[in-house]
Amino acid sequence: MKSILTLSTACILAVGYVWAEEPVTTGASQTDQFHYQLGDQLSEDYELLEDADNYGLDAERDYAKVGDDIFEINTETREIVAFIGSAEQLRK
Repeated sequence: MKSILTLSTACILAVGYVWAEEPVTTGASQTDQFHYQLGDQLSEDYELLEDADNYGLDAERDYAKVGDDIFEINTETREIVAFIGSAEQLRK
């Protein structure tokens, strides 16, 4: 039983690591795309999301929108904390 639990835990950790390291491609067209990963600092191409509740998001957190993609960010450093998803899909 212990080996099954260890294997399951290792798989979960491996999947989480791969997900966190995958770049998020965003942008309006193939020629105008940005590649961000967790921990990256956003460049000046973003807008702060002021209406987080319209997207079903926690209004106490800070979000940025780049193209159609929404990221949770640290506003002091502009560091990406999490990739949230497509604004079009999240909009209520």
